[in-house]
Amino acid sequence: MASIQYLSKSRVLAAMQCPKSLYLKVNKPELQQLDQNVLETGNRVGDLARQIVGGNNGVLVGHDQELHKAVEQTAKLIAAGDRPIYEATFIHEGVLVRVDLLIPSKNGWQLIEVKSSGKKSFEKSNTSSKHKNLIADCAIQVWVLKGCGI
Repeated sequence: MASIQYLSKSRVLAAMQCPKSLYLKVNKPELQQLDQNVLETGNRVGDLARQIVGGNNGVLVGHDQELHKAVEQTAKLIAAGDRPIYEATFIHEGVLVRVDLLIPSKNGWQLIEVKSSGKKSFEKSNTSSKHKNLIADCAIQVWVLKGCGI
Protein backbone atom coordinates (compact mmCIF):
# COMPACT_ATOMS: atom_id res chain seq x y z
CA MET A 1 0.00 0.00 0.00
CA ALA A 2 1.43 3.39 -0.96
CA SER A 3 1.88 5.87 1.87
CA ILE A 4 -0.06 9.13 1.85
CA GLN A 5 2.04 12.20 1.10
CA TYR A 6 1.23 15.26 3.19
CA LEU A 7 2.41 18.79 2.78
CA SER A 8 4.48 19.06 5.94
CA LYS A 9 5.55 22.21 7.68
CA SER A 10 9.13 21.68 6.53
CA ARG A 11 7.94 21.36 2.93
CA VAL A 12 5.94 24.58 3.16
CA LEU A 13 8.98 26.37 4.59
CA ALA A 14 11.20 24.91 1.87
CA ALA A 15 8.81 26.21 -0.79
CA MET A 16 8.82 29.67 0.80
CA GLN A 17 12.60 29.79 0.64
CA CYS A 18 12.96 28.23 -2.80
CA PRO A 19 10.28 26.41 -4.83
CA LYS A 20 12.95 24.23 -6.42
CA SER A 21 13.96 23.07 -2.93
CA LEU A 22 10.46 21.66 -2.41
CA TYR A 23 10.56 19.97 -5.81
CA LEU A 24 13.88 18.32 -4.94
CA LYS A 25 12.69 17.25 -1.47
CA VAL A 26 9.72 15.46 -3.02
CA ASN A 27 11.20 14.13 -6.26
CA LYS A 28 14.91 13.66 -5.46
CA PRO A 29 15.12 12.90 -1.72
CA GLU A 30 18.48 11.19 -2.23
CA LEU A 31 20.00 14.63 -2.84
CA GLN A 32 19.20 15.78 0.70
CA GLN A 33 22.32 16.09 2.78
CA LEU A 34 21.50 15.90 6.46
CA ASP A 35 24.17 16.88 8.94
CA GLN A 36 24.05 14.16 11.59
CA ASN A 37 25.50 16.51 14.23
CA VAL A 38 22.72 19.05 13.63
CA LEU A 39 20.09 16.30 13.95
CA GLU A 40 21.64 14.95 17.15
CA THR A 41 21.86 18.44 18.66
CA GLY A 42 18.22 19.09 17.80
CA ASN A 43 17.20 15.80 19.40
CA ARG A 44 19.16 16.58 22.58
CA VAL A 45 17.62 20.05 22.80
CA GLY A 46 14.14 18.56 22.31
CA ASP A 47 14.77 16.00 25.07
CA LEU A 48 15.97 18.75 27.41
CA ALA A 49 12.94 20.94 26.64
CA ARG A 50 10.59 18.04 27.40
CA GLN A 51 12.31 17.43 30.73
CA ILE A 52 12.09 21.12 31.68
CA VAL A 53 8.46 21.56 30.71
CA GLY A 54 6.79 18.33 31.70
CA GLY A 55 9.31 15.78 32.83
CA ASN A 56 7.89 12.29 33.09
CA ASN A 57 4.33 13.63 33.22
CA GLY A 58 4.24 14.28 29.48
CA VAL A 59 3.60 11.83 26.65
CA LEU A 60 5.80 11.53 23.58
CA VAL A 61 3.76 10.73 20.46
CA GLY A 62 5.64 8.15 18.44
CA HIS A 63 4.72 6.51 15.15
CA ASP A 64 7.26 8.43 13.05
CA GLN A 65 6.64 6.12 10.10
CA GLU A 66 2.88 5.68 10.62
CA LEU A 67 1.64 9.25 10.89
CA HIS A 68 -2.05 8.31 10.90
CA LYS A 69 -1.39 6.49 14.18
CA ALA A 70 0.39 9.57 15.55
CA VAL A 71 -2.68 11.68 14.67
CA GLU A 72 -4.96 9.14 16.39
CA GLN A 73 -2.78 9.02 19.51
CA THR A 74 -2.69 12.83 19.62
CA ALA A 75 -6.50 13.04 19.39
CA LYS A 76 -6.85 10.70 22.38
CA LEU A 77 -4.33 12.73 24.41
CA ILE A 78 -6.08 16.01 23.49
CA ALA A 79 -9.41 14.55 24.61
CA ALA A 80 -7.90 13.62 27.98
CA GLY A 81 -6.34 17.10 28.20
CA ASP A 82 -4.46 16.34 31.37
CA ARG A 83 -0.75 16.40 30.54
CA PRO A 84 1.88 17.77 28.17
CA ILE A 85 2.08 16.21 24.72
CA TYR A 86 5.40 16.02 22.89
CA GLU A 87 5.45 15.77 19.07
CA ALA A 88 1.65 16.09 18.94
CA THR A 89 0.66 15.39 15.33
CA PHE A 90 -2.11 17.14 13.41
CA ILE A 91 -3.36 17.28 9.82
CA HIS A 92 -5.54 20.05 8.44
CA GLU A 93 -6.39 20.47 4.76
CA GLY A 94 -3.53 18.16 3.79
CA VAL A 95 -0.89 19.99 5.87
CA LEU A 96 0.81 17.94 8.57
CA VAL A 97 2.60 19.36 11.61
CA ARG A 98 4.33 17.85 14.62
CA VAL A 99 4.29 20.24 17.57
CA ASP A 100 7.36 20.15 19.80
CA LEU A 101 5.50 20.84 23.05
CA LEU A 102 1.76 21.17 23.62
CA ILE A 103 0.98 22.08 27.21
CA PRO A 104 -2.51 22.06 28.75
CA SER A 105 -3.56 25.36 30.35
CA LYS A 106 -6.70 26.90 31.86
CA ASN A 107 -7.65 28.39 28.50
CA GLY A 108 -6.85 25.44 26.25
CA TRP A 109 -3.39 24.56 25.03
CA GLN A 110 -0.05 26.35 24.85
CA LEU A 111 2.09 25.58 21.79
CA ILE A 112 5.86 25.78 22.29
CA GLU A 113 8.28 25.52 19.36
CA VAL A 114 11.80 24.53 20.38
CA LYS A 115 14.84 25.65 18.40
CA SER A 116 18.42 24.61 19.02
CA SER A 117 19.95 27.95 17.96
CA GLY A 118 21.02 30.27 20.76
CA LYS A 119 19.54 33.57 21.88
CA LYS A 120 22.30 35.56 20.18
CA SER A 121 21.65 33.75 16.92
CA PHE A 122 17.97 34.70 17.11
CA GLU A 123 18.68 38.32 18.07
CA LYS A 124 21.00 38.72 15.09
CA SER A 125 18.38 37.22 12.79
CA ASN A 126 15.37 39.36 13.69
CA THR A 127 15.36 41.08 10.31
CA SER A 128 16.67 38.18 8.27
CA SER A 129 14.98 35.40 6.38
CA LYS A 130 15.85 33.10 9.31
CA HIS A 131 13.64 35.20 11.58
CA LYS A 132 10.85 35.23 8.98
CA ASN A 133 11.11 31.44 8.73
CA LEU A 134 10.71 31.11 12.51
CA ILE A 135 7.55 33.20 12.36
CA ALA A 136 6.24 31.22 9.37
CA ASP A 137 7.08 27.97 11.19
CA CYS A 138 4.91 28.94 14.15
CA ALA A 139 2.18 30.44 11.96
CA ILE A 140 1.78 27.19 10.02
CA GLN A 141 1.45 25.23 13.24
CA VAL A 142 -1.11 27.66 14.68
CA TRP A 143 -3.14 27.55 11.44
CA VAL A 144 -3.23 23.75 11.46
CA LEU A 145 -4.11 23.52 15.16
CA LYS A 146 -6.88 26.13 14.81
CA GLY A 147 -8.18 24.18 11.82
CA CYS A 148 -8.28 21.09 14.05
CA GLY A 149 -10.23 22.94 16.74
CA ILE A 150 -7.33 23.50 19.13
